Amino acid sequence: ALRLSNVWRRRIRSALLRFPAAQELRHDLRRAQLAILRKPLDPDFELLKALTLAPGEQILDIGAIRGQSVDSMRLFQPKAQMHCFEANPLLAEKLERRGMAGVAVHAFGLSDADGEFTLHVPFYRGWMFDGLASVDETAARDWLGPRTIDGFDPAHLRMQAHACRLRPLDALNLAPAFIKIDVQGHEAAVIEGAADTLQRCEPILMIEHDGEAAAARLEAMGFAEHSYEGGALRRTTKRRSNSFHLTVQGADRLRAGG
Repeated sequence: ALRLSNVWRRRIRSALLRFPAAQELRHDLRRAQLAILRKPLDPDFELLKALTLAPGEQILDIGAIRGQSVDSMRLFQPKAQMHCFEANPLLAEKLERRGMAGVAVHAFGLSDADGEFTLHVPFYRGWMFDGLASVDETAARDWLGPRTIDGFDPAHLRMQAHACRLRPLDALNLAPAFIKIDVQGHEAAVIEGAADTLQRCEPILMIEHDGEAAAARLEAMGFAEHSYEGGALRRTTKRRSNSFHLTVQGADRLRAGG
């Protein structure tokens, strides 16, 4: 059954790639569907229903990609001031064009220091595979091939290299109450560059696939690790798709919001 599912997924992907505009339409329709149903991309975002923000506090999306998480967070915090960080300049430009009220888009990534890196972004038949973008050009290109695309033609594959900037969160003087982090293995560096902000503001953190180093650093700063199950946060050290880290003050924010 799994093989059949993968076969059909490949066939649908292959068909859509002949019409790049259809890919964009598919993303737009999915966004519209979730908005109409008032459904988040990930059920874990429902935790935001209980979050109380003080005046001047913000919600941060680190690794914003195409803004899917922003849409989900705005379902539960529609009046919150949000800041999106996206190192891929092509995706940051797409976010800017959406013109989301109350959302500031920053076309750089976050790390433990100022810096730059080259991001390799694969395109096939004009469609950007942003999820495959990598600092390693070989890694960025190798997933695309006959195994994943029917009738794969290497003549339609091209790579773009983009210079990307990095900054530490501590340099930005923000006051976050909630931070979502999805940075594909760069979590520990993001947290190190945000250490002063985290200790000053004690936000709730939602981290996708965080590693041991990130969890250990947060634990040392007084952030206990939790999972969100059955509508409640539960203390855990078991790795999940999303982990939540919060201090006693963070727990009080949620209690105040119910």
